[in-house]
Amino acid sequence: EEAGDKFLVGYGFSLYTQIHFVRGLENTWMDIYEHRSELERFIDVMESLRIANDMVPVIVEGRSDEYSLRELGLKGDIIPINTGRSLVAMVDSLVREGVKRVIILTDWDHKGRELSMKVGRLFRANGIQIDDRFRSEIFALVKQETLYVEGLSGWLESARGKVNGERRGSIGDSDQ
Repeated sequence: EEAGDKFLVGYGFSLYTQIHFVRGLENTWMDIYEHRSELERFIDVMESLRIANDMVPVIVEGRSDEYSLRELGLKGDIIPINTGRSLVAMVDSLVREGVKRVIILTDWDHKGRELSMKVGRLFRANGIQIDDRFRSEIFALVKQETLYVEGLSGWLESARGKVNGERRGSIGDSDQ
C-alpha cells in the first residue's frame, strides 16, 4: 500500500499538506520513511477527526487547544470550555442550536480526564451523544510526548529534528 493512499482529497489543505508546511518537505519524507506506521496512524486519526468535525463540534478546554487543532487543519466548530461561561450555559446553548452529538477532546492529564467525564455527563443528561474515541486514539499515539491538546501541533513540529541538524527526537521516541 502506498503512502499516498492514506490522504484524502477535498476542499482546503490535506493533513499531509499541513504536516509538510509545519515540518518541511525533507523532514516529512524522513518521518514517513523512518516512522511510517506511527505517522500513518496519526494521519488517519487526524483526518478522521477533520472529517467528523465538518459536522460535529469538538469540545476542548481552552483557546490554545482550538488554535492547535486549527493548525492541524480542523475547520468546523471547535468550542472551548474555559471562556468564562458556565458548563451548563455552554450545554444549554448547544441544545438550543439543535446539536445532537459532540466530540470531547480534553487534555490527557488528571484535570482533563475529570473535565471530560463531567462535561460528558452534562451532555448525556441533555440528550447529546458524546464521542470520545478521538481523545483515546490520539492519547495512545502521543502519551509519551504530550498530555495537552494544545501541544499536538507542536508535537508534530518537534517530532523530529532537522535531518541535517541536531536530532531533537522523533515520532515514537519517548526520551525527550
